[in-house]
Amino acid sequence: MLRLKSPDNETVSNSDSAGMRFEVDSIIGNTPLMAMPVGELPAKAKIFAGVGMMENGEISMLLDMEKLQAEMES
Repeated sequence: MLRLKSPDNETVSNSDSAGMRFEVDSIIGNTPLMAMPVGELPAKAKIFAGVGMMENGEISMLLDMEKLQAEMES
């Protein structure tokens, strides 16, 4: 699990490498969670795969990485 943050430098080029990169604050690690379908409003963004509820009750949005990459390339 990654805790994402907004990049400070929007001008960084990804042309020198394949795939996607995310800047993160910290790597939390593997965490068990219960995955549920995403609600109607976030589903309209089409980059969310679902919602995860962790053991401690915290909620996480699950990203659909294939759709996110397709959205970034279009």
